[in-house]
Amino acid sequence: MMMQSKAHAEIDAPVMAAMWRLLIRQIFFATNHHCSFNRLHFTAAFVATDTFQFHIAGFSLFMNTFGWELLGTLLLLLTSRFTTNFTTADRKDGHSRVWDWFCFYQCTETLTSCISVSAMKRHQWLQQTQGYGKGGS
Repeated sequence: MMMQSKAHAEIDAPVMAAMWRLLIRQIFFATNHHCSFNRLHFTAAFVATDTFQFHIAGFSLFMNTFGWELLGTLLLLLTSRFTTNFTTADRKDGHSRVWDWFCFYQCTETLTSCISVSAMKRHQWLQQTQGYGKGGS
């Protein structure tokens, strides 16, 4: 059968990197996190001690929010660096290519997020300076 051939068992590096990226993003949202400041889990800052300590609370909140992102990225990095995938000497192995594509997707996501936020802030600034949205014509 066609689906059982070796060519269909392998996954291309860009697809595998996209799957890692989407899995990490899914875990972020599956743990009830959202992309807004009012949805931060502030109670995570008070788990470690009875008294509030700014640095410990900040670190706890940071790890609660970005821990899965860091853990997933570290797992992919370790997988891509320490697994053996034998290829010819002049080509990169498949695991290293997955890491390269993963970094490309991360940089693309960061760039598009920055452009989006900049455009939204500019739109709000224009509304304020031009007098739009004050109930007049």
